[in-house]
Amino acid sequence: MNINPAVLTPQQASNYIGINSEGDALKSSRSTGVLWGVSAPKFIKAGSKKVLYRVSDLDNFLAQFESYTNNAQVGQ
Repeated sequence: MNINPAVLTPQQASNYIGINSEGDALKSSRSTGVLWGVSAPKFIKAGSKKVLYRVSDLDNFLAQFESYTNNAQVGQ
């Protein structure tokens, strides 16, 4: 049985968006509200310490960025 979770831990969320990290690479963005020069992904605060990220919020975060088919398009 393969279950796709609706929420991820900070470490899982970091990996999901492509930050290769053993820890919580999103921690500073929760304080500043900024990651990679844009609004950081939304997060859930469950209780006093538990932090979770909705997969849908991570997808929305990634959607802020342009996608390209080749490097020539990047500078346009």
